[in-house]
Amino acid sequence: MLAVSHPHLYVAVFLTVLSTVPCSSQHSAPTYPWEDAETGEAVTCEKCPPGTYVGSHCSKHERTVCRPCTESQYTEYWNYVEECLLCDYPCSEVQEEVHGCNGTHNRVCRCKEGYYNTLDFCLKHSVCSPGEGVQIADVKVCSQEAVRFVLARLNPERQSARLLRVLKRASVHNGHSRLLLPELLELLVVQNNTSGLNVLLDGLDRARLHRLRETVSKWFPVQSK
Repeated sequence: MLAVSHPHLYVAVFLTVLSTVPCSSQHSAPTYPWEDAETGEAVTCEKCPPGTYVGSHCSKHERTVCRPCTESQYTEYWNYVEECLLCDYPCSEVQEEVHGCNGTHNRVCRCKEGYYNTLDFCLKHSVCSPGEGVQIADVKVCSQEAVRFVLARLNPERQSARLLRVLKRASVHNGHSRLLLPELLELLVVQNNTSGLNVLLDGLDRARLHRLRETVSKWFPVQSK
């Protein structure tokens, strides 16, 4: 038996033993189910780390082969895709780059000072005339986002049809009967300046979509007139 008389030697012996213990269980790659191309047997393959993609899937006797993403491509997470994702286009002249494109991250752009984002475009802020000031900033943009928020959360059939009926009944303008829900929301909400969000909230309430109404009112507060 090894006799260790000094406390520092205890630590050295412990670290030496610890270094010989396999650590693959602590750092093992996540896996995914696959089928061996030759045998048809079910196998478990290791995923590829961020910045790489699957060059060839594993088999019964071979491990997954991962290859690095090329320039202007990336994978952000452990994956088993067979090609990397393309980075977004370079930032425009009215944008500035927040994060560059590399093997593990997509390019991130934001609008420069004096511009605002709407539908993934940077538009210039309006300039108030002499003697005027900003009363409500970006009301139209807020209404557009609220409409997109609602459309993404409506049931494609029943809820959408119910809201459409309610908005058509509330509208007195001719020609609205032929409009689809996105078109009607654009007309009644987005183009209606400061009262647009009120129209949307009232329509959701009349259509008995109370939970959605509460969520919209929380994320898109109505500006006072």
